[in-house]
Amino acid sequence: MKRILGIGIYKSGDLTDEIINLNDVNTHVDGNRAVFTGHATVKSRFKGRDFSGFYQLSKVYEKQQERWQVVASRTARLGEK
Repeated sequence: MKRILGIGIYKSGDLTDEIINLNDVNTHVDGNRAVFTGHATVKSRFKGRDFSGFYQLSKVYEKQQERWQVVASRTARLGEK
């Protein structure tokens, strides 16, 4: 059984991220829904462990009460930087 870790595992300073390069960015808006996709080269550490690499990013937004809210998000590591 796959265990999903919750947000409670994070403490201030545990995660450091720096996007070095963002490319292949695409956005599509259809009414009250928008989809963002792209690739990023990231320099990242979590609790001292290096997670730097090349990532695929995607987010789905919905407009709720005149504000855009993230309703789905996915990040997949594609390889070393």
